[in-house]
Formats: sequence, C-alpha cells, structure tokens
Amino acid sequence: MGTKSFPEPILLDTNPVVALRYTYSEVELLAPFKWQIGPHAADILVLHRNNPASPIFHSTVFAGDSFHVILPYNAFSEDSLENLLTVQPLGGGYNPIHHFFNAPIDSIYEFPMISIP
Repeated sequence: MGTKSFPEPILLDTNPVVALRYTYSEVELLAPFKWQIGPHAADILVLHRNNPASPIFHSTVFAGDSFHVILPYNAFSEDSLENLLTVQPLGGGYNPIHHFFNAPIDSIYEFPMISIP
C-alpha cells in the first residue's frame, strides 16, 4: 500500500487554497467528587489499558472541584476493561481510586459519585 504523489498542486477553481473539514464524535466525561477531610488535591487520569504510560487526559483538581472534560470518541475502547479513570489523592499515602468503563454510547458519560478520602 502506498501513497499517491501529484507532480502539480491541485487547485480548486484555480485558487491555491484548499479547505478540509474533519469531523469526529466527542464524548463529555463528568465525575462528581465528595471531598472528605484529608487531601486538598487529586490527580485525574483517563487511561487506555494498553497504553498506561501515555494518558488520554491528565489534570489536577482541588477540593471542591469536579471533573469535566470533552474528548474524541475514538480515543476509547469498546471493551469495558480497556478504559480507566484513575483518581489519585495527593499527599498522605492515599490509595488511588479506579473506575473501568465502556466506550460511552451517548455524548455524555457520568461516573458515579467518587468519594475522595
């Protein structure tokens, strides 16, 4: 399988400008947090199980915050054990909280309430 090469630029109506449109489906991920007495921040990671070293999304949230992000649909796997939301409370040696999930069917996917110790 190879790529085609064109010796001359392709002009549309003799103008050297080409407009391309790329569309993809987006998924909105939401996660409400219940902050307990303890950590004041947590790292949030959205991972694909086959590539845990390269998160799809990584951010830090602070006490009182919730999690809200919009990502392309094709970043997720159809397998329920392939997509992972990890919440790692910062400081104090807290254990991470893991939520495996399917590729979202709708454009909005809301996780259950996550209690951060």
